Amino acid sequence: MLDIKPRRQRQPAAAWNSTFFTVAAGLLLAVSPAPVKALYDPTAPPAKVATKKSTEVYSYQVTMIVGSEKNRKAMVNEQFVGVNDTVDDAKIVVIKSDSVVLRKDGRLIETYMPGANVRR
Repeated sequence: MLDIKPRRQRQPAAAWNSTFFTVAAGLLLAVSPAPVKALYDPTAPPAKVATKKSTEVYSYQVTMIVGSEKNRKAMVNEQFVGVNDTVDDAKIVVIKSDSVVLRKDGRLIETYMPGANVRR
């Protein structure tokens, strides 16, 4: 007579994959070296030095610019001003066709007229 043995049932693919990954993860954890210190990169830019950043917000609103290129006037914060005039402790440095450049606390601030960058 023939000797027939029952076939062993196969595990589903998902069970086999999870078993494989569990064993692989365990082996990796068992043989992983100690944490590695980062290497120095001589081509990296120098480390940034912390500087005090200005959080002061300046509020200057330009509503109108009139005049010729040599003699422009502007309406800034409801004051009609020209070059070298002051508005709220800021000195008018340049009046361009679409913006005004002011100097306050050693900083240059450029404010644009609303709609100045709209194409016509």
